[in-house]
Amino acid sequence: MWRDRIQELLHSDRLDPPTVDAVAWIHGNLPRLLDSSDVPRLVHGNLGPTKILCAQREGQGGRWGVSGILDPGLLFAHCEVDLAGLELLATVDDVFFASYRKRKPVAEGYDLRKHIYMLYAVLDCVRLYGDTHYILDAMDRVREILRRCG
Repeated sequence: MWRDRIQELLHSDRLDPPTVDAVAWIHGNLPRLLDSSDVPRLVHGNLGPTKILCAQREGQGGRWGVSGILDPGLLFAHCEVDLAGLELLATVDDVFFASYRKRKPVAEGYDLRKHIYMLYAVLDCVRLYGDTHYILDAMDRVREILRRCG
């Protein structure tokens, strides 16, 4: 799926040549860049703040919790895809990650991998809509990935 989408985008005129070259390099090096000990599983695939339902839990002092998840774009992938999606689309702070880490550790190297997962989400918006803010966001994310790769 992504291979076709990326090829379509790389052969369009939506991105400037240096960004196209950088995206092609990133795409060609994904096995190394996304290397993780995490085991792929079924994930939401399109998780954002408007897709999470919360409700107050009875008998827990009025504490809020997740009561449902809407509109999945199901993928067989690493759970980091959903974490990166939340970071891209919502304000996810240290409190969220501290609570998350109590249930599942975040693997070393996530700080690079999340930018790659975010880049692919943004590139899909560039492909679909071509809006300037998506293009600029993609260019920023490409620069950040290249900076982190040295």
